[in-house]
Amino acid sequence: MMTFTPYELKQLDNAMGYKTGCNQKIIEEFVDSGYDCVKVEGWTNKTAGSATNSLNSTIKTMHKGGIKAVSRRGEVFLVKTSAMNKK
Repeated sequence: MMTFTPYELKQLDNAMGYKTGCNQKIIEEFVDSGYDCVKVEGWTNKTAGSATNSLNSTIKTMHKGGIKAVSRRGEVFLVKTSAMNKK
């Protein structure tokens, strides 16, 4: 027989349909920081392009519009697209 037990949604790791991971944490920190652009350091992907693709995929999954990951000269950056339009 199947039953259920009440559970706090905020305690559920996968409540929004994605796992809590390092990409999600760095993106949330960036959103909360107030900065227009930050350099991402310590990424574990093989290449900057791979790290950028991974971050952009996470941004899309999290429905965080207005943020973009870009790579320049082998380095990875998170940028608010509103700031990119101003330059």
